[in-house]
Amino acid sequence: MVNRTPHNLIMNPLLYILPAAFVVIGYTEMRYRRIPNWITFGMICIGIAGATLSISTVTLSQSLTGFLIGAGVFLPFCLTGAAGGGDLKFAAGIGAIVGQPLIWKVLYFTCYAGGAIALIYLIWTGQLGAGLRNTCRLAFRMKSRESTAITTTVPYGIALIVGTLVAIASVVD
Repeated sequence: MVNRTPHNLIMNPLLYILPAAFVVIGYTEMRYRRIPNWITFGMICIGIAGATLSISTVTLSQSLTGFLIGAGVFLPFCLTGAAGGGDLKFAAGIGAIVGQPLIWKVLYFTCYAGGAIALIYLIWTGQLGAGLRNTCRLAFRMKSRESTAITTTVPYGIALIVGTLVAIASVVD
């Protein structure tokens, strides 16, 4: 039986599948702007099964709660088109593996990583002014007189990878 105290969350043996998943997802996200279903569904199944079979330091309720939080936080963004379904499934898979105590940190650090990636991308592509105008319009619900739409998207799966790595590093004693 695995000790399931909060201090042992980092000892979760299921965390060792994340680097391989992150390499594949990072590559496909950057190359094709897609996150493969076989990886995200695999992460969800492994996370929940590992908790059910007591392989993980995360309990079944923590795994299911992490899954629901990861999916639930991304659902409004998917419904509005701000994020893709792959991002939602990826966040749900991470939540199923790391569980409820750690998924909040993952999402917290993912927000910062996503903002930094978006800012770097806007500067790199010369679209910083348009991006800031669009952000202000969204924040203040203003209508645009001219078209400053940014047609490309930011690979948010990369932000999830960075956020997860920083969150795991933050709990290492």
